[in-house]
Amino acid sequence: MMTICRRLQGSPWKAVLLFFCWISACAVPQWGRLQRVEIPTAAQLRQNWESYDVYYRLDAALLFKMKDERKILLDSGWETVASGHALDASTFFSVTYPPQQIVGRENEVFGYLIYSIGDRVVLTVVGPGTVKLDYYEHGTGGP
Repeated sequence: MMTICRRLQGSPWKAVLLFFCWISACAVPQWGRLQRVEIPTAAQLRQNWESYDVYYRLDAALLFKMKDERKILLDSGWETVASGHALDASTFFSVTYPPQQIVGRENEVFGYLIYSIGDRVVLTVVGPGTVKLDYYEHGTGGP
């Protein structure tokens, strides 16, 4: 390593190498994570749905976003839940993971996700207080 550094000293390649290292460090995505929780349960989330901004993917997932300034950017396929009737009509709860807490880079909680077993979720931290949620249903590919 020292030999490489000595050879680059005073060379125009040093600036190019440092530039690419800086760019690659900035381009590394920051990942959010899903963390299993015991409380709230799926039943508690459904019962208190008005405390959240709720979104669903037909027969695949429910997202309970905290009502605060934090943002969750959703990919296509999500619909807003406007009434408790839509939650009562959900039929996929028997084949889902337990509620998963959506956690950002600074351990901030964005909400809860209940989703079908076999599907994949990718959480990317976009900026302060913002995560992007990409949802891949089983058999539709993924990252």
